Amino acid sequence: MPASFSLHAAGSNARGQLATGNRNDALRFTPTIFFGCQPGALPPDVAAIDHIACGANHTLALLRMRDGTTHIWAAGDGSRGQLGPSYLADIEHAGEDASAVFRPLRLDLRASGVLDDPALDQCTVRFVAAGWETSYVVFSRPARDDVLLAMGADDFGNLATGGSRGAKQPLHIVRLRDAIPHQHTDRLLSILALTAGPHHTLVHVRLGLQDGPHSTHILGWGTARHGQLGPIPGRPPTFVSSRASSPPIPTTSPKSPSGTNTRSSSTPPGPSSRSAQTARPS
Repeated sequence: MPASFSLHAAGSNARGQLATGNRNDALRFTPTIFFGCQPGALPPDVAAIDHIACGANHTLALLRMRDGTTHIWAAGDGSRGQLGPSYLADIEHAGEDASAVFRPLRLDLRASGVLDDPALDQCTVRFVAAGWETSYVVFSRPARDDVLLAMGADDFGNLATGGSRGAKQPLHIVRLRDAIPHQHTDRLLSILALTAGPHHTLVHVRLGLQDGPHSTHILGWGTARHGQLGPIPGRPPTFVSSRASSPPIPTTSPKSPSGTNTRSSSTPPGPSSRSAQTARPS
């Protein structure tokens, strides 16, 4: 049964990030193309588009299938590693406009050596976010901490590598627990929200028992000279954390890649001059 909705995109398209099949800018909303599908059609058994994240020249789409599983598709520029190693391998010999369609993203944490856990076989992708040339993916596992994966450029500490610029591995696990003081090791860490500006990132996390005592925290890293991470004197550490009194996070949209980006818990705004929307046929 085909999906009753489609995805359209418009704007800048120099690296094929609109997934319209070419690299021409789109002055009006145009149907996107998923690999193996006709323009405007979604892959088989898609029930919903849970999230879309836009970087400078790359796009992530999180699709929810009818069986409840989630899959990441991506389009555009992956030259800085922001779409993982498998994406570059897929488009290497596929033609000039190979990056101009959405392709399934394969992020094998076990094969990449960044995480070896039997629970990975049951993990679910819950959130995606995109910075300028960086991407973030949140995995949830049964009875385990959520995992935040970062990949791509690290020019402004985007990967949260602890002061070592540029992670050696293409996929990097962000060590969120290191930023939370006085934590209880018997409590699970859950990621409630994730958002990224061009060069800074904010995560809203919960630390606690499923139905018992818990605390919530806002963690941030990256560039902060315009106050994106709050009133921090000098260069911020790897993480800047503050305990949140309630789950909601103030919402403000970034103005420009070098402007006054502020914290946000809403859908991550794309820094490039394009947009995407879902549309239902009349």
